[in-house]
Amino acid sequence: MDINEIETEHIMPQTISEQWIDCLQNQTGKDKNQIIALHEEMINKIGNLTIIKEAWNRSMSNRMFLQKKIDYRKSNLPINEELKDKEKWVFDDIESRSKDFSEKAVKIWKWEGKTIIDPAIIRRPVGEERKEFWKGLLKLSNEKTWRHSNCRPSENSSTSGGSGIGGIAYYYTIALKYGAIGVYINRGDKKENNFIFEVLLKYKKDIEEMFNGTLLWDNSPNTRSCFIFKKYKYGGLRDRENWTTLQNDMVNGMVKLIEAIDKYLAKIAIENKEYEKLIEDKNRMTKGYVLRLDFWKSLLERRKNTTNVYEDISPSTNNFIGKEAGNSGIYFYFTITNNFGQVKLYIDRGKDKKEENKKIFDSLYEHKKETEDTFSEELNWERRDAQIFSEIRKRYNFSTLNDRATWGEIQEKMIKGMVKLEEAFGKYISELEI
Repeated sequence: MDINEIETEHIMPQTISEQWIDCLQNQTGKDKNQIIALHEEMINKIGNLTIIKEAWNRSMSNRMFLQKKIDYRKSNLPINEELKDKEKWVFDDIESRSKDFSEKAVKIWKWEGKTIIDPAIIRRPVGEERKEFWKGLLKLSNEKTWRHSNCRPSENSSTSGGSGIGGIAYYYTIALKYGAIGVYINRGDKKENNFIFEVLLKYKKDIEEMFNGTLLWDNSPNTRSCFIFKKYKYGGLRDRENWTTLQNDMVNGMVKLIEAIDKYLAKIAIENKEYEKLIEDKNRMTKGYVLRLDFWKSLLERRKNTTNVYEDISPSTNNFIGKEAGNSGIYFYFTITNNFGQVKLYIDRGKDKKEENKKIFDSLYEHKKETEDTFSEELNWERRDAQIFSEIRKRYNFSTLNDRATWGEIQEKMIKGMVKLEEAFGKYISELEI
């Protein structure tokens, strides 16, 4: 195979279809919003990447894994050998394959020279400093835009939030000597990426006027992705004294960048009518994200009148927020849909833990009478034998989430319900042998 014919292929596609989401829900037991959040986090990890012939890559696009597997088998590339025998492709597979690649890389490119410094000594502080930097930046960011509300402080060098269009994301990056913000475009096809980039480039002057500064426009032929970004070179991870200034500048810059890019992304539908539905879907999803974020902000502010629990929980664009009961794999969640809210105890100890989940559910079910007496209402007990997780929940119906005038009443019920739910189950969770 000619190396010029080879392209990088995302095994789980960058733009995830409803069919993929349904399949992942059935295979992992997670709900749609969890799937979407995990997809955004995991999609560009090395474990989700392989190589394939260019023509095949275009034809494979967003097909399901079992269909893609046929072409992986035909490729005769060693990197695809392990894929041909898999029956599914889920997030745990991405994690496992990423770890496998990293272990192989260390062996293949082993450093034979003298060790200058113990790698653990330098890696650990850098990771911890990044996490601390992101904690401060994301707190500021979430006060000004919803785009990164699902991001969590991590030891990674970058964090990104969605644009409402798959494969287009707004990212923050922190390096030792600089910080950066930007938007990357990678929808899986270089021609499509170039088209979107070129449309935005037509409005470069307008975008930079809205941004109130010069941006770097990168459409290198050597990479599939396109980038529009801004570097802040006066400080970085090692310059802790200037973190606050850098974080403020990055967040304020991101707000302006989002406003500018978001406005002109709509132009792709004018240039090509095939993108009209994509922009319509983006606008509809954006309204839903903002609505949920505002609801959670309101609920978390209102809960201050009732309980100090959830002080460390941030609002989100997801349809759920919550916390883990210790490190048990048991969670207390608030959830919201367009017609009802819920408080729930959610049991999911992870991959291959289905039997443990059911044992925990059964142990709690033995105290059904006592817990419902404490809760003062009947609860819905759902063992869900066909799925990995189990849950115990209370539902509160209302007319529509769009009617903000009704939020106060439903939030009061949900907050009081959560207080009672934790009170009812706290003792029995602590007694579980897990």
